[in-house]
Amino acid sequence: MRFGGQERTAPLSFSTKVPGPMHQLAATDVLPLTCTREGTCCHGHQIWINPWELARLAEAAGLTREDFRARHTDCQGTRLLFNGPAGWRGRPACSLYDPSKGCTAHAGRPLTCRMYPLGRARREGAVIYYHAGDRLPCYDLCPSVVNHPSMTVGDYVAGQDVTAGAIATDAYANLVYGMIGVVKSLCDHGPQAGVEVTAIHQSFEELAEMTPETRTTLLPQEWVDLLTLLPDELVQQAPADTVRLHGERINAMVQNQMNQTGASLTDVAHLYLAMAFHLNATIGGDPEAMRGLLKPAA
Repeated sequence: MRFGGQERTAPLSFSTKVPGPMHQLAATDVLPLTCTREGTCCHGHQIWINPWELARLAEAAGLTREDFRARHTDCQGTRLLFNGPAGWRGRPACSLYDPSKGCTAHAGRPLTCRMYPLGRARREGAVIYYHAGDRLPCYDLCPSVVNHPSMTVGDYVAGQDVTAGAIATDAYANLVYGMIGVVKSLCDHGPQAGVEVTAIHQSFEELAEMTPETRTTLLPQEWVDLLTLLPDELVQQAPADTVRLHGERINAMVQNQMNQTGASLTDVAHLYLAMAFHLNATIGGDPEAMRGLLKPAA
């Protein structure tokens, strides 16, 4: 994605965020990963979804994107809602989970759900698979997993149909870092145009300290809608094309706002920061990677 003539590639993008320390895995590692169909993984978790994933989930659930956001998400459409009946250890189920049927939007499930109990990270172009802690979570969640066939990490991932979701997530990571690239360019070249560099860096630190719930309240609803709900004409068969068009639409609306309101370049930088943090949460992105792109060159 190009912003301000610069192409930014994500140096670090946590595509599926598993809580706790990472235990890195090799594709050849053999683990008890066969699903036991007990539904424990659909209870008590925090699942962030990016705009492409929301559109896929809405289609699978037979809902408009607006209705899906209202019924099945919180945090302004960036996180699946877990308000279903209590199940495993008394934890609430995902709102899409039906105890008698399982996931009611299984065909459109997000990358995090496809990968679970594994996580996927991207560091300097290399994809890394891992699980939280030293022990595979399945041993605790579904003890009967040891009675099912084991498989390699590579075979498990290949069987989860993750390619499209991984492409979309990585594309949104690049979009986020493209936004930070715009802010960096303004900070580097804009002081003579009145860009308040110190205020922009302070805004970054304040956003980094906020919870995602707080950050979603900072943007006007029209910008939240722009970031969250993909219009039909932007939803393409290829996820990379969808994200590219989404980025172009965002850029066009920023330019339109500047033309209509006379917003300052400092205002534009603050807007891009808020949008970048908003989208970064949906992909489990690392704020430190954004900070690394924004800091002045040595």
